Amino acid sequence: MLDKIILIVAAVSALFSLLSFIMTICIANSAKKNGKVLKAIFDKPVVAPVCEKAAPALVEAKEEASATEAAPEEAVTFAADKGKTLEDKYNELDATAKGYYDQIAAYAAAVEGAKRFKNLRYEEYKIGSMRIVRMLVKRDLVYCEFMIQNSSLRSYVAESKVAVKQAATVIKVVDAAAVDAVKATIDIAVKGIEEAKELKKQIAREKRREKRNSK
Repeated sequence: MLDKIILIVAAVSALFSLLSFIMTICIANSAKKNGKVLKAIFDKPVVAPVCEKAAPALVEAKEEASATEAAPEEAVTFAADKGKTLEDKYNELDATAKGYYDQIAAYAAAVEGAKRFKNLRYEEYKIGSMRIVRMLVKRDLVYCEFMIQNSSLRSYVAESKVAVKQAATVIKVVDAAAVDAVKATIDIAVKGIEEAKELKKQIAREKRREKRNSK
């Protein structure tokens, strides 16, 4: 009886030893596999995200800077650019619309002291830094933009030193009557420019007078 018990205990002990050995092998294999996974994860190079800069928006000031003065007798030419330029759009106008455009340009150019400026988007006539008329072509039509000088408004702005952004007056040239309206508005714009220049001189004189009186 004792011999049988000893044999059973020995068998159970051997079985436990075998199970322990098998578990040790399984754990070692699992650790090895996990180690490779972790190594693959941590050894993988980290790529920093790339932020693309948004293209700056075109602003009116930039367009003003890009406009260059044209000689009085110089043909209006434009540098090559993606998309349609003013020249491209002008060439696509019908004969009537081209006639309107040419009439307005000639009328503005005849203003005393007027200078012509141009870029890829518009043609413009100015006296000094003040606009007489800006000419554009949109959807096969001629458009004229004006910044009418108002002496009362300019006087108030000059005295109060308030920043005021004036909206443009736009005329769509669809017929001969619209051309006449543009010419009349050019006359108004020129008169406004003359008044603005006179107001500027008056303010300068008042400042000089105040400076002399303060001494």
